[in-house]
Amino acid sequence: MAHSRTPVDGYHKALELLGARPHFRAELRAKLAARGYLEPEVEAVLGRLDAEGLLDDRANARSFVRSLLERRPLGRRRLAAELARRGVDEEVAAEALGALDLDDSSDSGDSSHHGDNGDNGDGARARLAAASWTRRRQFSAAALGRHLERLGFGQRVILEVLEERAAIAERTSSEPAPEDSLEPLPRSEPGESGAVASVTGPAVGFSRSRGRDGRYEDDR
Repeated sequence: MAHSRTPVDGYHKALELLGARPHFRAELRAKLAARGYLEPEVEAVLGRLDAEGLLDDRANARSFVRSLLERRPLGRRRLAAELARRGVDEEVAAEALGALDLDDSSDSGDSSHHGDNGDNGDGARARLAAASWTRRRQFSAAALGRHLERLGFGQRVILEVLEERAAIAERTSSEPAPEDSLEPLPRSEPGESGAVASVTGPAVGFSRSRGRDGRYEDDR
């Protein structure tokens, strides 16, 4: 005889979802609604989770931003877009990005705050992204600019980084090639016993020995 499974109430379903990973309020609301829970129950569940300290968009936003930056350097625009895509309130997102600016300032030892130069920490991250990109391919200002734009960096920061990378590329191309550090092979005198005459082909070098009569041993 088949047994029907007791439906899970909205609160315990929410706990199940939160146990898998942290969720923003909007994410949790959407998932509960998609599973058939009615709006009054969903809102009651969210309110209960708030009261119990199990649903904290501010803390989640800060953690989410840090996790994104651990994977790759991103600009504020991209970070803000990722938060918005998950339904995070604009005020909460701005607060998380503001906390990121303070972290950047603390890491650099600059008490004047990065906001004074207008990049809010984006400059350092854009330089990291550009250095990583140019290690894997030949420098192209247009291509690198598009790459940095996709990562969410602003136009002023992108232009600064492109100027720096162009100067580096120019210096690198104008540097003389390093001289061959190999010592030249000693020249052997004709007719010397056991002398080695070096013969170099188009791609490789090889040696043949000749004796006192000047003839190569393998020609005898």
